[in-house]
Amino acid sequence: MADNTPRNTLWIIIILILILGAFLWAYPKLFNQPIVSNNESNNNQAGSNEQNNELAQVKSVVENFGQQIKNVSLLNPNASQLIDQYYKDYVSQDLLNQWKTNPANALGRQTSSPWPDRIDVTNVQRTANDTYTVEGNIIEVTSQEQANGGAAATRPATFTVKNIEGRWLITQISTASYQ
Repeated sequence: MADNTPRNTLWIIIILILILGAFLWAYPKLFNQPIVSNNESNNNQAGSNEQNNELAQVKSVVENFGQQIKNVSLLNPNASQLIDQYYKDYVSQDLLNQWKTNPANALGRQTSSPWPDRIDVTNVQRTANDTYTVEGNIIEVTSQEQANGGAAATRPATFTVKNIEGRWLITQISTASYQ
């Protein structure tokens, strides 16, 4: 009789490879868990952190812009200079130029009271790789609301925020009627 040990060993190895292949194929389907390397998992987490950081930056641009609105009196003869001074870090050059040309179209202080105090952001939605739509309310106050809290008037607004040369800037604003 011939020795079948090498032949049997070969068959055992082939069967084990088939079992391992079947397991690797079936595992994700059976347990709804992909077999992911640590690098892939870390990359997904890094992408999520990057998007959260982007959302925070975009929201911050709109909120910080909202802190500047009270400083720009649209009735001031130097309104164009004030627009440039207070808005240049938050709005695109195109929007800045439009407002400097026609300050009446800009956001700003239109009366002595109430005045725009801040923008409360209610929603941030990514609309493209480099663009977000931000919804919020422009909160106007008088000295009473400033001391006690609250709002004298609320005006919904939608902001388009775009990444321009590595900076998040407001490129468009539309406002609704006062509530």
